Amino acid sequence: MNSTLGMTALLLLIALCLLGLFSRQFEDNLAQCVGMAMLVLWALAQVFRLYRTQVMTPDDLWLCSSLVVFGSGVAVRTWLYKRKRKPTHGIIYRRRHND
Repeated sequence: MNSTLGMTALLLLIALCLLGLFSRQFEDNLAQCVGMAMLVLWALAQVFRLYRTQVMTPDDLWLCSSLVVFGSGVAVRTWLYKRKRKPTHGIIYRRRHND
């Protein structure tokens, strides 16, 4: 049971990190990009380890689940924030002084 939940959590974590890494809506800096890439690599290593051993400790499951909840919260916040903003489609509008 732990291995199934862990594999699901790891795959969701990989999907959320890749979505954030390659999304234009999530405006991140270089440190955040490197951190998400490192997290994807760590999660992939955990997926292969879990597939090979079929054992996941409760600590690992707790860590993966909390990272998925955190990543989901960031994704929802980014999506809701971008929905409220007026899209400019790359065009920078500047106000004139007499408008």
